[in-house]
Amino acid sequence: MSGTALLEVRDVSVTFATRERVVEAARNCSLELHAGEVLALVGESGSGKSTLARVIAGIVTPTRGGVYFRSHDLHRSSRSAGRTLRQRIQMVFQDPDSSLNPWHTIGSILTEPLIVRSYGGRTAMQGRVEELLGLVQLDTSILGKRAHELSGGQKQRVAIARALAMEPEVLIADEPLSSLDVATAASIGLLLRDLKERLGIAMLFISHDLASVRRFATRVAVMFAGEIVEAGPCSILDVPAHPYTRLLLASTLTATKRKLDLQLVDDIDALAALPHTAGACHYRSRCIQRIEVCCHEPQLAPVANLAGHLARCHLCHSSPD
Repeated sequence: MSGTALLEVRDVSVTFATRERVVEAARNCSLELHAGEVLALVGESGSGKSTLARVIAGIVTPTRGGVYFRSHDLHRSSRSAGRTLRQRIQMVFQDPDSSLNPWHTIGSILTEPLIVRSYGGRTAMQGRVEELLGLVQLDTSILGKRAHELSGGQKQRVAIARALAMEPEVLIADEPLSSLDVATAASIGLLLRDLKERLGIAMLFISHDLASVRRFATRVAVMFAGEIVEAGPCSILDVPAHPYTRLLLASTLTATKRKLDLQLVDDIDALAALPHTAGACHYRSRCIQRIEVCCHEPQLAPVANLAGHLARCHLCHSSPD
């Protein structure tokens, strides 16, 4: 494991079993997140990115592999140690309506994590709540309101403030812009970038919007069918090596989006239904560039054109020296 990584995901797999099928929602996924950087995890719905985020946040237990924060295994530490470590990793969900208690006031929502932390007396907690509202650019006049009385952007800011109440070193933002209108999404994106700079926290930014990824992230990892198929600095989006990454880019940059979307996986059921031959490339059945060697599973390996660029594709692996 890298000695410089703040957080490392090592060979994580997650398997869900139902009466009808077994779905491997994440498969041998490895990631590193360094202090102060933004790592974007991209892919359409059903690609496994939210599952992987929930493993990192401690919500889902991996079937195999481990998640390490400051070299400590989050899922194999003692209960008390694991709880303390996981407080340093907080998550902001896509839909604040489902993550904010509709019966509680905004004041009580923001005070609750401070009580968990044993932050101090009433006066100290009240002062901290006001600081948190200032960080997310909200007025204290909303403290007595409930979530349903706020706009979508205000609710997402409250969700961010609640996560910041735990003073995390890692913030996981799971599609935080997708439920918002364009102008509000832009303002929340700017807020996240400002918080990253002001607080120095590392972020895992999960999105299907490659335009926001380009503006915000330091590095990017692309997921398909539960696997990381391409990763590297954000400049890989200018020279994508994997055919799936090129498809994602084309689906956002061309007028043929609806036609291309027919080739994309929409949900976990579609993921389970993807035709796949054991031991072969998972993308093989949909890849128009497939060749004979694609019947063998490729590894995530270096691409020659850019330092730190990795791809899981036989067509773009570097040749050995």
